[in-house]
Amino acid sequence: MKFWLKGQPDNFKASSASGEDCVTILKGGAEDLNTWNDDVCRFARKSICEKPAGTGPSSSVCG
Repeated sequence: MKFWLKGQPDNFKASSASGEDCVTILKGGAEDLNTWNDDVCRFARKSICEKPAGTGPSSSVCG
């Protein structure tokens, strides 16, 4: 399963010599879930992190 926008990830290096190592989820009327875009990591953003699946509700915070 993948959710990348068409042509992404492309690690575009015009705005950062190190490329794009973070992901943003774009919004704005996308009809499907393909809204992931690789981006530079210099901006503070809210995050989603991956953790093992569990059972029941969780109050964990990514660290």
